[in-house]
Amino acid sequence: MSRSAATAAGLADRFFEFSVLGLVASGYLALAGSGYLDMPVVLLTGAGLLVRALAIAGFLRIEPSHRFITGVTLLYLAFYPIDYFLISMDFLRATVHLVCFLAVAKILAAKTNRDHIYVKIIAFLELLAAAIVSTSLTFFVFLTLFLLFGVATFASSEICRGTRGTAVVASGGLKRFHWRL
Repeated sequence: MSRSAATAAGLADRFFEFSVLGLVASGYLALAGSGYLDMPVVLLTGAGLLVRALAIAGFLRIEPSHRFITGVTLLYLAFYPIDYFLISMDFLRATVHLVCFLAVAKILAAKTNRDHIYVKIIAFLELLAAAIVSTSLTFFVFLTLFLLFGVATFASSEICRGTRGTAVVASGGLKRFHWRL
């Protein structure tokens, strides 16, 4: 691959990372704008998204291992009943806390295509939760941002997939058909 093609692939990857982050951030902002989230959840989720933005921009170098993320997620799943029964005392609020945690955990560790698919699903869940709890018109602003970042994410993922050069080669023509055909 030539140097200019590698640079273009790097730019496409960075644009893809920013657009996925924008997708998650617009879902988060729709939730935060509804007034439904507690202040610690707003601050911790916002801090996690800011850390990821700084890492994508190149100001920070953070690469948590998948084992660490899996361990922390399992700990949070053990904490979820405590959140439901003692802290939130509401199923929807505890589930929104879980979705915000998953958003930060996955966005910080997303490297593979599967991870990015999970991040897109979590961003959609954030927006869905915001649609349920929001009563303000600012939700439509964040919905518009979500749709714009969604288009950018899916377009840039196709560009990234095309620059990786994973081509499927079809077999050449046969000299003759098999006798059964």
